Amino acid sequence: MKKRGKGQGRRNKGLGPQGKCVCPDCGTEIAHQRGIPCYEQKCPECGSTMVRAELANENIRENNQSAHTSSNDSIPTINQEKCTGCGQCINTCPFDAISLVNGKAEIDSSLCRSCNKCIRSCPVRAITS
Repeated sequence: MKKRGKGQGRRNKGLGPQGKCVCPDCGTEIAHQRGIPCYEQKCPECGSTMVRAELANENIRENNQSAHTSSNDSIPTINQEKCTGCGQCINTCPFDAISLVNGKAEIDSSLCRSCNKCIRSCPVRAITS
């Protein structure tokens, strides 16, 4: 009979070194670090608490539902006079919430999760929170 090494035979979700930790707010992914639970990690982009990738979709759905029932005050706004239509914000948005309309960026509030990556990416500071 073979002896099992420490940790062998575990088949529960969330155990082991493989996988990713994901930010439920902005979608940033980082490699899971063995021995450090994802919930003890902070997102390097927005500072939110990370979750295991297996749990991220469930948490993102919950966040979307609560965002649609609360006010959308935290959604960034774009100053159309400053916007040059460069597309940096479109390329940066992890939720495909920004598109160009008549050469200017516009945010779809139903898709935006207020991660504010677009604010940091705008070279002319046309986007504010």
